[in-house]
Formats: sequence, C-alpha cells, structure tokens
Amino acid sequence: MKTVAISTIAISLLATLSTAFPALPNLALKNKPRSIQYINVEFQAAANTGYSQVFPVDGSVQYISNDPDDLSISHIVLDGYAPCTFYGVDGSVTSLSSGGIDVGPPQTQVYGICG
Repeated sequence: MKTVAISTIAISLLATLSTAFPALPNLALKNKPRSIQYINVEFQAAANTGYSQVFPVDGSVQYISNDPDDLSISHIVLDGYAPCTFYGVDGSVTSLSSGGIDVGPPQTQVYGICG
C-alpha cells in the first residue's frame, strides 16, 4: 500500500515538474555556423592590382583564373570563413580560414582548395 502511494506521489510530482519546466531549445544548434557552398577569394598584388575568384567549399581542386599578366600575388583575403589552401607557381603553400594572409614570397597562384 505504501509503495502504491509513493509511486502515485512520484508520478504526480514528475508530471508537475515536466509542465513547469518545458524543454529548453538546443542552443548548440542555434549557434552553429551555417555551412557555405562557395567563398569569394581576393588575390592582391602590387600597385592596388589583383582579382577575385569564387571557390567551391567542397575540397575540390579549383584552378585559378589569373589575369593575363599572371600577377605576382602578395596577399590573399577570404570573404567569409572556410579552410583554404593556395599553391603558387614557385612552390608557395598558403593556408588560411578567414581574413587575409601574406604570400611569401609573392608569386603567381596556380590552384586552391577550400573545404
């Protein structure tokens, strides 16, 4: 008899608490950065020259459409967040995930991979 009474009280208490405290939203999912499919990359050279190119963020190799003059790139800037690596004609390997970074030594960029 005591067991039945205690069980009834426990169930009643749990039912009251569950309605008093509704489930909290999953904040981790709300704050998760949305994934992107493409990122714009700016390749900067001397004398305020350069060009931009859009790269897929899927891990595929994307050849760089250089200016006809094959500019010697000294700085690379990402417009967003994605891990990217760029490879130069003379062996430079430049990696970044956001913002900008210097290419050392400056050189024509051949291809990049983002994702």
